[in-house]
Amino acid sequence: MVRKLKTADLDKIMSIWLNANIEAHSFIAAEYWKDHFEAVKKMIPQAEVFVSERDDGINGFIGMSKTYVAGIFVDKAARLKGIGSELLDFAKKDRA
Repeated sequence: MVRKLKTADLDKIMSIWLNANIEAHSFIAAEYWKDHFEAVKKMIPQAEVFVSERDDGINGFIGMSKTYVAGIFVDKAARLKGIGSELLDFAKKDRA
């Protein structure tokens, strides 16, 4: 299920954000992402963010700016299970 971000989701999506950025951008020091963590955490609630939630909890999220996908992140343990596709399909339907 995809739904709008709730304040209670923030710690989980920030954990996904940090781990995904460190993994995807190995050419950038992990400290860079850690140094920007708090600033991003403050900005996220101001953005339009939707989370993917299944029985095991939140496992991914997508940030939108009108019809533009600003970012999409899936927890490493939940990859290859259709979550990224679910988030993109939601964005396509919601913004069509």
